[in-house]
Amino acid sequence: MDCLLCETSSASSKSFGLPPRPGRCPECGSKPRHRELAWFFQRYLQPNLNEGSKVLEVGPSRSQVGYFQQPRFLGQAKYTAVDIRRLAHHDKLEAPHRFLPMDITRMTFSDQTFDAILCNHVLPYIRSDYQAMSEMHRCLKTTGIAVLNVHRPLSKTRSA
Repeated sequence: MDCLLCETSSASSKSFGLPPRPGRCPECGSKPRHRELAWFFQRYLQPNLNEGSKVLEVGPSRSQVGYFQQPRFLGQAKYTAVDIRRLAHHDKLEAPHRFLPMDITRMTFSDQTFDAILCNHVLPYIRSDYQAMSEMHRCLKTTGIAVLNVHRPLSKTRSA
């Protein structure tokens, strides 16, 4: 397994989740969804970022917060992470990047602040996903890109 986040290679991956399934990086702990987001970010978002660009990530995971602030992902763009509460991994952010404790249904950013917004597997845990998406839309520049990932069990996406 080659990990796009920590750039290590391993003969195997660790299991995660219930039921247990393979795919967790033994070095940084990233899951396939984290590496997929990193791949998408590098391929489609990074080429459009410059020194004045701003990236918002909602509810970043432990593995993502340490890596998305690196120049190989962001270049000179500024990264802001928000979550309802501060967790230990949020303290890994170094200036000019920052963490702000914030409810995404009532964000305090000005309209059209961010060039990119990442929201990976957060919306199912929000009381009003409509309000959260409205706030992200308000804070996203008209030329910006939002990536909203939501886990949906395959069994619930197929009819019998």
